[in-house]
Amino acid sequence: MMGASGAVFGLIGVRQAADYRKRRRSGRPLQPLSMAILGLVAANIALFVIFSGGLAWEAHLGGWLAGWLAGQSFARH
Repeated sequence: MMGASGAVFGLIGVRQAADYRKRRRSGRPLQPLSMAILGLVAANIALFVIFSGGLAWEAHLGGWLAGWLAGQSFARH
């Protein structure tokens, strides 16, 4: 698949990883982050159905996972 959506999901993953680490360190609840992640999953499922399977969910998932892992490694102090 071609497109920038995998990279966009990677950036979202980096941001969410940073948010996760900040919330864990400060003792703030993780529920808003969990809801945001579930929202991304729900949006991907809905678009997959709407486009009759023409959505590159693998690119989105792979981009998000790569971003999350990169965000976790970059945020270490």
